[in-house]
Amino acid sequence: VFPGLGGMSCQNVLLQNNSTLPLTFCLSHASNTWRDSLSMLPGCGLIPPGDHQIITIRLLPTEDSPEQGLR
Repeated sequence: VFPGLGGMSCQNVLLQNNSTLPLTFCLSHASNTWRDSLSMLPGCGLIPPGDHQIITIRLLPTEDSPEQGLR
């Protein structure tokens, strides 16, 4: 659930790599229309096969935030 304008929401998410290959992830601010409202820690990383990474996603909507989802 997204908060209203000026409200902040934080969620922890578990990324699990069930494959036999390393998994990379990165929140690219270059193509992210939510760049001023969305942050993720860690922002980038590598998850070895069979391992996992917990990430924290923070959303702080503003009047300029897009009304549609992420790209």
